[in-house]
Amino acid sequence: MTIIENTGRGPACPICNSTEYGSCGHLVADFDRTYGECLGGEIYDRQAEFSDLAERAFLLNLNQKTVLSVKKWGLDELWEITLGKFDPDEEYVELDGDIFQRVLIALLKDSGAFDVREGLIDPGGPSMTSWVSLLFADDPSKVIDMAINKLKIELH
Repeated sequence: MTIIENTGRGPACPICNSTEYGSCGHLVADFDRTYGECLGGEIYDRQAEFSDLAERAFLLNLNQKTVLSVKKWGLDELWEITLGKFDPDEEYVELDGDIFQRVLIALLKDSGAFDVREGLIDPGGPSMTSWVSLLFADDPSKVIDMAINKLKIELH
């Protein structure tokens, strides 16, 4: 259960003011930043589309021994980390989950999502508290589609 750290109250959707923000239709993403998990929102079933695009582009460039020139949303950092971990004997790349989540959040914001700027946490118990990011939009599907298109353009 996500709460605002300073008040102990649950957040509300900034668009419709619903305290049931998970089902109001405006939630783009609910990210657990501490554990690097997507917990809900429109992105929940589509997150793999983003990672698949990045993995394919990174692997293609690594196999061809070409440099991928990406600068937006922190993709350059994700590329550098992936480059450093790449094993040419493998047929896949593994993206750093924390960096990928930061890239995804920046990309979604650049595509029209906005976050609740209050300090959000999930107080899961002793030593289990997580930092949470909630992203919203009038039309979450449109934001995700736009983000996918922007990522495709940047990676090619």
